[in-house]
Amino acid sequence: AGVFSTMVFSFSQRKALSIIPHITGALSVIGSLSILYDILKDRSRKLHRPYYRILLGMSFFDVFASASIGMSTWPIPKGTEGVYGAVGTTQTCTAQGFFNQLMLVSPFYNLMLAWYYLLLGKNKPLSEEAIASKYEKYMHAFAMIPVLFAVMGLPLTLYNSADLWCWIAAYPPTCKNKDGTHGPDWPCERGENAWLFRWTFFYAPLW
Repeated sequence: AGVFSTMVFSFSQRKALSIIPHITGALSVIGSLSILYDILKDRSRKLHRPYYRILLGMSFFDVFASASIGMSTWPIPKGTEGVYGAVGTTQTCTAQGFFNQLMLVSPFYNLMLAWYYLLLGKNKPLSEEAIASKYEKYMHAFAMIPVLFAVMGLPLTLYNSADLWCWIAAYPPTCKNKDGTHGPDWPCERGENAWLFRWTFFYAPLW
């Protein structure tokens, strides 16, 4: 796959691409917070069920990932070429990239919800008590695997400008070829083999 760049867009298009996530990200945060509130206001009843504990974990991580996406281009280092609204530093970019990577927790928890319903509805359905005692700890442990990927990206300096936000990317962008692999004539200061880690830490697990 080719490497995406906002440089192919006009200034007004880059501006729109920067502003829209502020709106959609805020709406997503509100939605996730609403779910958390709905669960926690009746926690004495709902948190006795594995379903709500799984949903609580998913919504908790959704808040951070949605807020991070909602920051859009703000955390990208100021002066980054072709990026509208970049006012950040390497440190803010690293932080956003870390939380953006955490968005993978949500589909992992969604998979655990599917497993939960499978256990409830198969030929010999299990009770919620049996699911909680035999399987739930493994469900949460599995959903936490993306957290490990996100943490591993920090010492590898993987989180850099990806044009629309900070995520796994090479820096400077000119140190990679059109297919995402690194060119031989320009060494990467950060994000060495970013294309490979995108597949290892995100695309392959998501599939």
